[in-house]
Order: sequence, then structure tokens, then C-alpha cells
Amino acid sequence: MKRFPKLIYFFAAIAAIGTGLLACEPEVEGFLSDHLYYRPNPFVAGQGVNSFSPPIQLDGSTQPVKVKLLAVRNKATGAPADELLQEFEMQTYKANVTPADSTLDLLYKKLTVEKRPVLSVNEIGGRIEVTSASSRVSPGTYTIDVEVSNIAGTRVVKDACDIVIRESAPYTLGYTAWSTSTMTGEVFTGISEPLNIKVETDVTGPNKIIFKFVDKNGTPFNPEAGEVYPRAFRGHFGLMNTFYKVVKTPTSLEWEYPPVFPFPLVSSTNGFLNYYRIDGAATDIGVNINPVFEIRFNQAGTHTVTVKLTNAVRK
Repeated sequence: MKRFPKLIYFFAAIAAIGTGLLACEPEVEGFLSDHLYYRPNPFVAGQGVNSFSPPIQLDGSTQPVKVKLLAVRNKATGAPADELLQEFEMQTYKANVTPADSTLDLLYKKLTVEKRPVLSVNEIGGRIEVTSASSRVSPGTYTIDVEVSNIAGTRVVKDACDIVIRESAPYTLGYTAWSTSTMTGEVFTGISEPLNIKVETDVTGPNKIIFKFVDKNGTPFNPEAGEVYPRAFRGHFGLMNTFYKVVKTPTSLEWEYPPVFPFPLVSSTNGFLNYYRIDGAATDIGVNINPVFEIRFNQAGTHTVTVKLTNAVRK
């Protein structure tokens, strides 16, 4: 019975020593998750177009993090894809282009020529960038390894994201529609979608954009004679390409344009929508026809946009 107090003192001493040892262990600062990932995955970039992914997903890791690109490989073969790390001269923005930059002089003050690789990873946050220099490499699927570090340590993420460089279309066609309206009073009498539009690109031609409006037989209306014109108080291509004046011909509306993509660079009154009117006096149905369409161009050359009516013949 007399031994119990001594045992109590013994265990109490052991507990005190243990507590002291635990108190001496350094505290781990920060947190670095083992579940670091990109979303979307795969990340799809159009060939010849500047594209940016969201930052790497950190799963609660302590910020800031630094991300370093370790390797890029061809997904199909596993071979190094060092061509994506090669630097090429390309036009880049020094500042955002705004509607106020309405002349070529003002536009080019916002641009500079830099050497940039096809693929890079931003050190802060890990955003993936595929530059317009991607036009110099083959379309395909690639994968990357990255190193992520913060105050808590460093982690290597193998096959962190698949990057699909897809052959880019020369243009992007968005919303299309057409309507009819009375000759006076702007009473609209109907709308149909989609508008019949054909786009042809000649990459060897001069940097020119051509709009043609033709009847159901393929006969062009005459903008020079006032048969085609922008609708009042609506957006149109002339407002988005202030760098060159429109040229009206007997068969088309034509503009030169600066080779900075996607073009147009800035929107107008109604986003990137083009509102045009074919005067009812030039049609056999005697009402105005109002095509609306959204189009942007992704590469240099001559782009011919033909809008074909299905409900009227030119008089």
C-alpha cells in the first residue's frame, strides 16, 4: 500500500517529460495538398490564338504558391515536346485595347513585339498560357509536369494537365438571324434563324474583310447604290473597325484590317453583332430585310462573308 504514492509520482514525472518533449517539436507552418489539379482538363487552345487557363486548383493549400513548368510531352508518344518551349517573335499587348484606340497609331502604341514560347506556366498561381505562336507547331495533345511550392514545402505533379492545341477555324460565327420590316414605321413582320451565311478565307490574299449580300438566286445587292446599309442606332462592322474606312462597291462592303486577332478587337453598340438592312425597294417582296450576325476572324488573309437571302429576289 505504501508503494502507490511513489508510482503516482513516477507516472506524473513521465507525463511531464512527454509534455515537455511535445512542446519542443516545431510547428508545421502552412499546408500543401497532395490533390493539386487543373480544371478544365484537358485545356483546349485554338492554334494561333492566345489562350489562358484558370490557375491551378489548390485544394486549400496555403497561398501564395509558386508553380514551375518541369516538362512538356507529346501525349500520344510520351516524347519531349520541346518545340512548345521554343521562343518566337509575336505581337503582344502592352495594355488593353479600348474603343478609344480608334486609329492605327493609337492601336500600335498598345502593341509590342516580344519573343515568347508557345507554352508557358505563370509562376504565381500556375495559369497555363498558349500563345499565338502555337501556329508554328503541330496540332495535338500534350501533357505537362509542374512543381508547386509554398511555405509548407514542394510537390511535383506529374501529368498535371493535358493541353489540346486544336487547328483553329479562320473565323468564329456566333448569333445569326434575319427579319423583315415595313418600308416605313419600322414594323417588324417576322424573324427566322439561322441566317444563311457562307465564309471563305484566302490566307494568301491581302488583309481584307468583304461582306456580300445576295438574293436567293445569288445575285448581289448593290451597297454603292444604297441597296445595303447599316441599321440606324445599331452595331455594325464599321463601328468595330475604325482603323479603315468602308469601301462600297456594286457588289460588296469591304474593309482592310490590322492583323491583330481575334478581330474585331473591341465591340460596338450591341457587342459584336452586325445589324444590316437590305432596302425593300431593291427586293421583289417590297419589305426591308434585316440580317443580323456575329463574326470574328482568327487569322490573316482575305475573308469573304456572303449573306444569302432565301425569301427575295433583287429587282
